[in-house]
Amino acid sequence: MMPREAAHHGRMRCYAVATLVLASALRTSDSLAIGVGAGDIANLGAAVEAAHSIHSRCNETMPGQDVPPEAILLSCAQSEATLKATEAALALATGNAATAVAALTALKSPVERVRNAKDGMPMSVLHSCPADNFAASMWHMTKKGYKASLIPSSEHTEKAYTQYLQSSTSTWCFPNPPTAMWPMSQRPANRPLIINAGEGSTGSSFMDCVYDELGFNSRHGVMTGQMGFGSKGCEPSCTEGWDRYDYISDSPVQYQLWPLLKTHPDALVLLPTRDPAQWQRARLDAHKDQGAADWYQAAPCGRAAHKLAHTDSPTSFVVYNVWVDCVVPPKNLFTYNLFDKSETAANTIWRMVDFLKSRNVTIPNEGRNLSAIEEHCSARKEPEVTSMHASREMQQPPGPDGAPGDGLRQRFWQRELSKGMRGY
Repeated sequence: MMPREAAHHGRMRCYAVATLVLASALRTSDSLAIGVGAGDIANLGAAVEAAHSIHSRCNETMPGQDVPPEAILLSCAQSEATLKATEAALALATGNAATAVAALTALKSPVERVRNAKDGMPMSVLHSCPADNFAASMWHMTKKGYKASLIPSSEHTEKAYTQYLQSSTSTWCFPNPPTAMWPMSQRPANRPLIINAGEGSTGSSFMDCVYDELGFNSRHGVMTGQMGFGSKGCEPSCTEGWDRYDYISDSPVQYQLWPLLKTHPDALVLLPTRDPAQWQRARLDAHKDQGAADWYQAAPCGRAAHKLAHTDSPTSFVVYNVWVDCVVPPKNLFTYNLFDKSETAANTIWRMVDFLKSRNVTIPNEGRNLSAIEEHCSARKEPEVTSMHASREMQQPPGPDGAPGDGLRQRFWQRELSKGMRGY
């Protein structure tokens, strides 16, 4: 190997190690490590431009979000550290030692500010699910997997990534437990909280009936005065309020999903999906007499900035579901589409029960006939939900989360976990 090549590879190895350490400290995306490993200068240059753009908007907030000033300072420290790391990466890769030293020197201050941040401090949505991880989950949700896509590809899936990048830097995940109102759950291992994170009109009423029949203490929807959409109204705490139940679904679960996941790290999450445009029409039609057009739909770490009747609503539906797929560990996530004509509702129930058993969950009425449960709960299905009578081929469960060939997504998670990027 020539001296110049040896020096170049030495810089690559040094930076690769430095990037892993930084990613672990900041929970940043690992696209830079990929670029360095491939010697991809163009990728590093693009990463610097993206980091500049994100840092320039670090002090923005969504309208109506009362974000503590110290949280905004933390977000700016995180984005500044990412920016300086990308600048150092590009400088090292191009042999510009002076620029690299300056960037690494400037990196020290924001890293210290991030490390010294108080527990419970809000974080931006982008830091809960970095852009690369969102893209990986988008692939998982829209690819042709078990029979069909969880979310069919459309103009709304094409726009979802851009919408996420535009909103995720100025939207905040708070509260960020553990906090006084959101202490860590003390549930036993064989009774993890089961969270249906799906929006209404995705078959959530049907699945609530299924869990009732299986003997779980379930709750479908909580009125504002009973528990509240934030810390107000939770007695004695929000965590303990939800821990009265085994299975929870419908509003305000979607809006409180972030603190629920943080306080219940072993929670099992169901994520029902459907075609986003069909979902919007069904949601508006089913609840038009209740003023559904003026409802706010779920979004990462809260609610969307627009109302349900907005033209961006289907795209926001995609963004929310992909974000859920991103932030929940794959081993704890069961995704399904009750409106997919290639699988019956009965088969979904069978796969879901297998999922629970594989996680050692105690099912109170384990002996119940699942076909009988499907038939009993069919009155609570929406018209488009596929009925029972699954073929023998469909009755063969493909795996714990219902979609074979998830090796790529699993590798994304294993890589992130090995670097401590998600905090799980």
